Amino acid sequence: MVGSRFRIGVAVSCATVGCSVITSVDGLVPNDASFDSASFDSSGSDANAMDVKSDVTPGACGAIHGPSMIIVPSLNPAGSYCIDSTEVTEEQYQQFLDAKLPQNSQPSFCSANTSFQPDLSQNQCAQHPFDPTNAPKLPVVCVDWCDAYAYCAWAGKRLCGEIGRDAGAVDIQFANTAVHDQWFNACSAEGKHAYCYGDTYDGKVCNGADRSQDKLLPVGSLAKCLGGYPGIFDMSGNAGEWESACSDAAPDGAVQCTVRGGSISELSGQLTCNQTDIQTRPTASYNLGFRCCGDL
Repeated sequence: MVGSRFRIGVAVSCATVGCSVITSVDGLVPNDASFDSASFDSSGSDANAMDVKSDVTPGACGAIHGPSMIIVPSLNPAGSYCIDSTEVTEEQYQQFLDAKLPQNSQPSFCSANTSFQPDLSQNQCAQHPFDPTNAPKLPVVCVDWCDAYAYCAWAGKRLCGEIGRDAGAVDIQFANTAVHDQWFNACSAEGKHAYCYGDTYDGKVCNGADRSQDKLLPVGSLAKCLGGYPGIFDMSGNAGEWESACSDAAPDGAVQCTVRGGSISELSGQLTCNQTDIQTRPTASYNLGFRCCGDL
């Protein structure tokens, strides 16, 4: 990916002022920000799309690593929260691997997860090898739910779940309720839109099956594929995204968790904000990645 990089100015901190009106907060991208254009190569990406920072400055969301974050409002009494502007990239995930977290640092429900490396043995992953040197801005895929959970914790964030500070997982029955679910609320603008960009499907706006020919694109490279709030990219298509919404009435390896946003292999009905795929925690796939959320 070729292009210039924009910087987010530091103005105020939510620790000292209210965040209902936000200009620019501690390295985070406010939800009403306007973005400078950046050029991309000819790999299928839109011109005038976003170049993606590989790290964030610690700030209002406590984020340490990964994509820059967007502050979004909610109707929940807990108020606003943060969400990654893009899916986590291969480059960003390699930084996590380089940190060499011990496997026993995981919560007990992920004790069976013996490696954070992308799993090339499942679901066409061998045909899409992890290659952060040559494909740094592609979304990381072939990671299971526990890998995503561990990355978000390491990055000073959490896997998207219930709205509210330290609220944790969202009850799976509320996964499409904007007042509860961080991911759905950010995609649908508090439940107002069917797709992240509006109510009418357009197969060329985001990287679903009507556009992708089963090919992942660098994150943030489709300028019109915006979430319910400006600055949130690829909530429809590209890689599907793990969410912290699981049914725990099963042994650890059989626990099922939601996957949001659809992917490169799916058509209109699977690319809506309210579409939830269900996969077991150990599942890895060539079209499945994640993004993180954070609390203010």
